[in-house]
Amino acid sequence: MQPDAPVQFAYAVVAVAPGDDVPMVPTDKKNADFNMPGTAPQWMYIAAARSDLGGRPGVYTNVLSHSLSAEVYVENEGE
Repeated sequence: MQPDAPVQFAYAVVAVAPGDDVPMVPTDKKNADFNMPGTAPQWMYIAAARSDLGGRPGVYTNVLSHSLSAEVYVENEGE
């Protein structure tokens, strides 16, 4: 599906099967910083979004969530 208007973020969702290695998140932090295990204990997903809201080269707003937590993590909000 293609967006029908401009978007501010690039998005990705990844599914991980039980027993598979959890992929590294697309931020400067480690998976443990987001309370994610190294190996998926059950079916899970990771949803991530990235944007250059502040216009500073190389500094991005990252938003991440996963199915093993109810939290939504925001890094560099507004950048």
